Amino acid sequence: MKFTLRARLIAEFIGTAFLVSAVVGSGVMGERLAVGNVAIALLTNTIATWAALVALIATFGSVSEAHFNPVVTLADAIYGGLSCTDAVAYISSQTVRLVYCPSVWHALRHSYRTWLDEMGTSIVVQKELMRHSTIAMTMERLRSRSSRSESGGEFPVGE
Repeated sequence: MKFTLRARLIAEFIGTAFLVSAVVGSGVMGERLAVGNVAIALLTNTIATWAALVALIATFGSVSEAHFNPVVTLADAIYGGLSCTDAVAYISSQTVRLVYCPSVWHALRHSYRTWLDEMGTSIVVQKELMRHSTIAMTMERLRSRSSRSESGGEFPVGE
């Protein structure tokens, strides 16, 4: 069954968004589980990414062939598996997720930091949870947030 271009683009966008989220999330998970052991961090990242990719291919493979990557799409187009117009559309959909997903993760990270502060979590615990190298860095983020709030300026979600 051949799906419409719209359905295939939506599948590519959602699949690539989940894949990027899995890679970023597994990197964070690996760092926390490894406690400084780079080999364990890489292993957990690899296993989690592989598992996510298998699940995504099983889910979206029948819809869009599960490219999830502009290089894969380009190779498929070069070898005749995908028309040039479809390849351009796929790559556009995949590129949008490159901008969208990391910005969402960044906003979630700072929202988490704000929530920790509002819950009264100590600055030392915040430093550890946010993986800042120094308390001064954590304090700087706190000062930046406080000065915006006091000035009456809007406070963007990602800050």
